[in-house]
Amino acid sequence: YSILPHKELRFILYAVPPLNVAAAAAVAALYRRMRARSVGAVVAGGLTMLGALAVSIAVCMGFGLASRANYPGAGAMHALHEIVSAQHLAHTSVRASRPIPVHIGVDAAISGVSRFLERPSPWRYSKEENLPSAEYRKFAYAIAAANEPIPGFSTVYVEEGFSGLTGSFPFIKTEPKIAVLKRKPERTASKSGADASDDFIF
Repeated sequence: YSILPHKELRFILYAVPPLNVAAAAAVAALYRRMRARSVGAVVAGGLTMLGALAVSIAVCMGFGLASRANYPGAGAMHALHEIVSAQHLAHTSVRASRPIPVHIGVDAAISGVSRFLERPSPWRYSKEENLPSAEYRKFAYAIAAANEPIPGFSTVYVEEGFSGLTGSFPFIKTEPKIAVLKRKPERTASKSGADASDDFIF
């Protein structure tokens, strides 16, 4: 584990101080030159620096919005926890005590799902890859790519993610990326009638 929100940030942090120093040195040099000239030059230089600052803030906000939309796996995992808490865990103590096995697909794992988002028992998470279709029956839920349905599962939530830029605010285009899937209930042949209603494979 790490206190850094994203592991790639550790490679970027070292470049931030020298970049800040270079920018500050350039602004200081420009300010000294402006003071030696006319009032008009001072005003023009000040407006130029303010304009550059405004552009920098706008670019940072744009990148921030794009980055926020670039981790749909995390949003899908949050949604899964909320859905299950509302529909299952809050209903009965019997159901709350059952394990809740969740399969995390590759697309979800590389787009924001991390151990920081995992919850304690009864939740159980698996990132097994290349599973045959029959192996998914051991999972109650799955978080997978929205365009890759899993046989025997139905979609209960879709999280959108970054797909490009647009010309209108907020200038970010999104599309369905990660889906939360719930395994369809299956009745066993050993029960019928009223008893069969409790015989769904969770």
